[in-house]
Amino acid sequence: MSQLHLESSRKEGIPVLKIKGRFALEDAVHFGEELESLVESLEDPYFIMDFTKLEHISSAAIGILVNLKLRLNSSRGSSWIFGANQRILEVFELTGVDQLLEIESSLKECIEEAKNQ
Repeated sequence: MSQLHLESSRKEGIPVLKIKGRFALEDAVHFGEELESLVESLEDPYFIMDFTKLEHISSAAIGILVNLKLRLNSSRGSSWIFGANQRILEVFELTGVDQLLEIESSLKECIEEAKNQ
């Protein structure tokens, strides 16, 4: 049974995907499909991911985030992450993913970045 829960909403017109629980290997396909659906539904490929309730992230999930970033770059889109806990931030740093992903400290900063696109 999946321990990952996704909720989407909008803040100031910008899509926000709240990711809750543990992002394990078995959740990778579902998450990838959800992201693909979200990106395809957007007029402008910009959105924010809220990690404030994310407890764990697997290497497969990191791979999906990297592939998403590359896809968004090719379509002149972008995504931002905020609220990642210290353990997840350390994993991002150890893998070098923090240099590729747009990681902000708050929703407000993500919204400002999105509005400047």
